[in-house]
Amino acid sequence: MVRRSRSLNAAAALLLASSTFFASSWRRCFALVDWRAAHPEEGRSAMEVVELQLRALQENDMATSEGIAKTFEFASPSNQAATGPVERFAEMIYLGYPILLNSKQFTLLSALKLAENEYAIRVEVEGTWAGKQIFVWLLSNTGDGTGWRTNSVMPDGAE
Repeated sequence: MVRRSRSLNAAAALLLASSTFFASSWRRCFALVDWRAAHPEEGRSAMEVVELQLRALQENDMATSEGIAKTFEFASPSNQAATGPVERFAEMIYLGYPILLNSKQFTLLSALKLAENEYAIRVEVEGTWAGKQIFVWLLSNTGDGTGWRTNSVMPDGAE
């Protein structure tokens, strides 16, 4: 939910190149976590955090926005500062990323380790009312005990 830089364009190109291999070889190697009970903590992979956020948005209750609130909880402190409070974050999701809400399905296409504490994860989302769209999640782990957190989510311009 932040603008893409030149280095992110390069990362997106690498993600695109690796997505065919990744999509055909990746197998779900972790049990589904109840997103309602989950909290940011060490022990989850970056991919698990993205899946948790996507599942929360997919099962979001429009009356309470609890899935959006859970997604915000897994945003990095800098992302929360830029997009919060949670009510403002919810408005941004409803207006700018509606395909993520109550989606039909999503697929984790590829994951690229950018640095020891940074990942880029490419995801395809099939909307309930719209078609398909690809997004790139950028995550970091600061080592503060809260595990992988989302720095930004952006549409993938490499389509």
